[in-house]
Formats: sequence, C-alpha cells, structure tokens
Amino acid sequence: MVSYRVKVGGARSALQAPYAYTHVIPQFLTSALFERVDQILSLARRVYDHPGLIINPITHMAWRPYENLINGELDNRVLGKVTGWIRFHRSDKRPLKVRLDLMGDFHDDIRGKVIRLSNPNPTDRNQALGREGTYMERIAPMQRGTAGDITAGIPLGIWTADLAQKLMEEHELSWEEAGDPASEREDQRLELARALLERVTKQEPFYPYVPYPYIEWYSEANGRVVLELDPGQVEIVGSEVQPSEQPDSGQSFRESMLVNTVAQALKDAGIKPIRDA
Repeated sequence: MVSYRVKVGGARSALQAPYAYTHVIPQFLTSALFERVDQILSLARRVYDHPGLIINPITHMAWRPYENLINGELDNRVLGKVTGWIRFHRSDKRPLKVRLDLMGDFHDDIRGKVIRLSNPNPTDRNQALGREGTYMERIAPMQRGTAGDITAGIPLGIWTADLAQKLMEEHELSWEEAGDPASEREDQRLELARALLERVTKQEPFYPYVPYPYIEWYSEANGRVVLELDPGQVEIVGSEVQPSEQPDSGQSFRESMLVNTVAQALKDAGIKPIRDA
C-alpha cells in the first residue's frame, strides 16, 4: 500500500524536500486542491460561465468563509429564485449580515424548500490563514447573482445504468457546447465511463451533487462564494428527512477524493510516497 503522511497548512519550503517522510502542504496549495476536489467530487456538477465577475482578489479563487458562518436561512419556495440571509463573524467587529437575491434553484434533494444554517463555534478564517483583520472585509452585504450548486447532501436513490447513460449524454452535450477537442473529449469520456461503471456496480447512493451540505453562489460583487458544511449544520424546514440523519459516508468519500488529489500533487512536485511494509 502506498501512503502519504500530510499535514495541512505548513510552510511552502517543505515541498522542496523530495525525500521527506512527512510532507507539509501549505495553505496556498490546499486551496488549489479543494478547487480541484470541487471539480471531481460530483459527476452531476452544474456548469457555469460567468465572464467578468470579480473573484477573490487575494487568492484568485472562491471565497470560503466556513469558519465565519454564524447562522442563516435560504429560501427556494419560489422556483427560479433563491433568497435569504446569512450572518458571518468578523474579528473585532460586529457580525456581518449578508442578504442574498439569486437566480436559480437548489438541487433536487431540497428544491423548493427552506434551509437553515448554523455554526456553534464561529471564528474568523483569517486566523487559520495567519492574516490580520477579518476574512469578511471585502464581502458585500448584498449578494445578487446566480445560485450555484446548493444541496443538503441527501441521496436520491442508488446508481443505475439508466442514470449513468443519462449523465453520459449530458456530459457529451456540455463537451460539445464547450468546443472541447476530440482528443480531450475521448479521454474525458473514458474517465467518466470508468467512474460511472464503478458506481453502478457498487450500487452506491446517488447524490444530486456531493454527499454533504454544500452552498455555492456567484455574486456580482464578489464572484464565487462557497460554504461546505457538516450535516448537523443544516436543517431542512418542515422535512422529516434531515442531513444529520443520513449515513456517515459522505465525509469519508470527500476525504478519499482529497487524499487522491493530494497524492497526485505530491507526485507532480517530485515527492516520493511512503511505502508501508
């Protein structure tokens, strides 16, 4: 078995030691890894093209204020529209209440419903990043734009051959619309076919996006904003089925995908793996 012992959030210089036994992955790299994980976690990810949107000017990636979340409520009872509010913690400042007015819908597991968000221990993400001030400094209090992938991580059933065929057809259409070269399309087709076959064979649960609560939107003011939460942090109002009652398999799936991505990044950086006896 090949394994890596990885500590997240260390010094960049640690990547320069190709024969080290414990590799420290810096914060800038973990951000990029999570961006990659977002792309490969779900075969049902929606595709968005928002040219000209302002993105996070510090990292040039999505805003991810997980730690800053205090509470909130999002409403999709009017289909085609997501509205609501979210309160965020700010170091040495009063909490920021952000209002959302988005075009779009939740994923099928919660479409047309109201969800409530919470965080029992809010902090400021800047503390983890080793920065001064608050992570929310540049976040606009009014977020207008488009809903991205919003799900509570509740499965809709199990993978079937018919479902796999449908998703394959949808991906073929998206590749054609994107103008992907034929050579790249063939590689994508083979990779997707292998992944679909594995899920159907194992009779895995089918999630509309990912197997845990995921809140994403694209705003005119800040670009892409993402909240990835634990099941206990989301309540579906008026529903007998709650994320916290689902089997605890989503996080392990996410972790396995992240481990694979980290391993590939280490390989690309010339770092040798540890081979267990």
